[in-house]
Amino acid sequence: LAEALLAGAGDILLNRFLPGGRGLQHADRLSLPAEDIPRMLDIAEDVLQTAKRWGNVGTELPKCLFDPSRYERLTVGTRCAAARDFFVIDPSGYIRVCNHSPVRLVHLDDIETLPDHPEWQRFVFKDYLPAACAGCPISLDCDGGCREAARVVTGQPNGVDPALAKKAPNKAYLRPALG
Repeated sequence: LAEALLAGAGDILLNRFLPGGRGLQHADRLSLPAEDIPRMLDIAEDVLQTAKRWGNVGTELPKCLFDPSRYERLTVGTRCAAARDFFVIDPSGYIRVCNHSPVRLVHLDDIETLPDHPEWQRFVFKDYLPAACAGCPISLDCDGGCREAARVVTGQPNGVDPALAKKAPNKAYLRPALG
């Protein structure tokens, strides 16, 4: 991070490894353990504070993995914007809900049919919260991580985000929300 800022970058976009393609074969080596995600965010925040710059995490994280109040210069999203704030047109002209999604919905020539597509509706209406997140007191502010990373690993967008797969939620952070 520091080298990018020293080289003149104005802002930083930080991403965790998202499984897909040939990366699936090496996901265990490329993925951060859940307990290291807050450390990654803390390091980025420290670098950004020192450099007086700003940064964003490019893919939403499950809110139970970190305390968002710790970050002033680093924006960390917990809500999926796919099909609500953006969509992707792949090189063949097919629309996908997001650049991480392997699912083609409709061709651009048929964009008028997009609102009726069940997968599009699933993302527009956020009908994808993982069962593991049911009843979570912060679920209104969190989508349980990246839905398409979950799809790649579990086969379903309502599966568990790989960052959560081996981690119990941070109960200490959740305690205030639990009341």
